[in-house]
Amino acid sequence: MIRHLRVALACLSLIFATATLAQDFPPPISPFVNDFADLLSDEDEAALTSRLKLLRDDAGVEMTLVTILRRADYGKSDSIESFATGLVNNWGIGDASRNDGILVLVAREDREMRIELGTGYDGTWNRAALLVIEDYFLPSFRADNYARGILTGMDQTIASIARRFIDGDQAETADDEDNSLVIFAAVIGLIALLIARRRLSDWFTGFRACPSCGRRGLRASREVTREATEEEIGQGLRTVNCAYCEYSDHSSYTITQKSSDDSSFGGGSSSGGGASGRW
Repeated sequence: MIRHLRVALACLSLIFATATLAQDFPPPISPFVNDFADLLSDEDEAALTSRLKLLRDDAGVEMTLVTILRRADYGKSDSIESFATGLVNNWGIGDASRNDGILVLVAREDREMRIELGTGYDGTWNRAALLVIEDYFLPSFRADNYARGILTGMDQTIASIARRFIDGDQAETADDEDNSLVIFAAVIGLIALLIARRRLSDWFTGFRACPSCGRRGLRASREVTREATEEEIGQGLRTVNCAYCEYSDHSSYTITQKSSDDSSFGGGSSSGGGASGRW
């Protein structure tokens, strides 16, 4: 009897431990852009949403961007790889039959990102994802140009992975990398020019002078307080904190009502394919 009781208590302990360590994924704002870290302007977010919606309407591929400050805000996770795989499966990104969904995850404070691919992509596409990360996302991220890195990187992910896959083409190989390097060099040159123009640097970095201490260390984040539905708009809370003083500002924002064809993902899954990068 005592032995059975010990077994039962051990099982209960395991259950409670699992619940404690469970990942607390954020609910999606939309199937296209979920900018929880507030890295994009409203104009950039609208433009990217249009491109991702066109991809879904034209090719049937569900691809979404998620930006967060840090993984620790959503419970315990071993790595960005496990976090991204869990998020794809939790949200169901991609078509359920083809499993061709793509998640681009950026964790700004962790300084790491991931392109997570659905189970429909074989291992050859991991190399293509890595090339996109190294050549298009990371150079801008290392210069704190998150908006530019996201926009150029998302465009290249669409072209090099989503479109090629749905068209039946092979993944980009090492032989194709020379062409990527030419474009990469052009992007680097443009970035260097923009960085040299000091008056534009603040716009690209997204950092503004703190109204309290005057230092450039503001950090913005967004939290959904009421999800949008097909019947009513949603609401969110935007928080701006200073890294150098106790300044904090809160403002509310609205989330557009969902249309019937934009309300959810297709039930896709991932088994861990893709690539990661750090800066």
